[in-house]
Amino acid sequence: MLISPTINKKLIFLSDLFGIQNPALQSDDITIKYYRDAEKLTINPFLFLKGKHNLLSQLHITTEQSPPELVIEAKNVTLIGHGLVIDAQGRRIVSHSANSEMGRLQHQSNAKLLIDAGEHYAISPALKYRRIDEEVAIISQAGQLVYGHWLVDILPKIAFMESIGFTGRYVLHEPIPDFSKELLKLLAIPLNRIISYNPNLVALYFPKALIPGSLRYRSAFSKGMAGYIKRMSKHAQPAGNKKLFISRAKLRNKNRVLANSHELASLAAKHGYHVVYPELLTVAQQIGLFSKATILAGEYGSGMHNSIFCHANCKVLVFQPFNVPHFIQAGLCYVAGQPIGFVFGTATSKNDLFSIDNNDANTAFELFN
Repeated sequence: MLISPTINKKLIFLSDLFGIQNPALQSDDITIKYYRDAEKLTINPFLFLKGKHNLLSQLHITTEQSPPELVIEAKNVTLIGHGLVIDAQGRRIVSHSANSEMGRLQHQSNAKLLIDAGEHYAISPALKYRRIDEEVAIISQAGQLVYGHWLVDILPKIAFMESIGFTGRYVLHEPIPDFSKELLKLLAIPLNRIISYNPNLVALYFPKALIPGSLRYRSAFSKGMAGYIKRMSKHAQPAGNKKLFISRAKLRNKNRVLANSHELASLAAKHGYHVVYPELLTVAQQIGLFSKATILAGEYGSGMHNSIFCHANCKVLVFQPFNVPHFIQAGLCYVAGQPIGFVFGTATSKNDLFSIDNNDANTAFELFN
């Protein structure tokens, strides 16, 4: 075993990196290899129908601060589960601003690997240790099976590393979804540059590893995200003249269930929208379709994040519940140069069910006509 069987509950925080060129990282084994300052942003949607003042305030709060662009070099670290990085002293490296989905002990799988034992965490005895002596960048994180996380978290970090000249291998946990293999091809990343491991059975030890920071903080994205989007959208076809409506009605295991999804899709069709179920399409088909859009409307979720394949100035309209406001789409559209609007629906139960008023939807669609 390359690290102690117990993990100290004391953390190494990498969260105070905004505007700090040489932050104290509480560890001699961690240095900043690349850093570019964070920025202040202001996002003003063109439509905020049924959105209360506190929702607008939340949008501004969660999108006002982009993250810094940075790469951390860490020596003598071990990677456990989904993005749990532990230093030689048994301390977890945590940063919700620099790596928003790494270090999440609350993740169901991670909680089974680091077991709360009172004053410390005990490591699952099921883990076998493997040493990696190659030049690597740790990308593994929670949410790696989710298409939307690949678009807004995982691929941006890989594209960022490529842009600064990294030529080593990327570390991801298994399974690696088929759709992600298609996406990696768009960035010209061959699969032999991926190191994968079973997160439930294997822990990886690195004498030295790079950890890129996220290009997203809350719902805001750094300037580097614009370069990533440009790189992805170059695979798109020439702009067309198509109105798309994105439905989640056929998505399995979903949250934020729109109770009147079929009604909303029918209303969109009457207004000339082509109703799309992204999960039924290949990545190539999605790129071809979204690149033709001049107006993109639909239910909030991973499918809407395909807006990165739309051209700049494509208008984006999001339908979502007011009780679970997420504004990642606003930040994504901001860096892509796409105007965004929102229509908020009413929650109908405690089980993520919500509905959109048909009159509100009709008003929004008519604005585009």
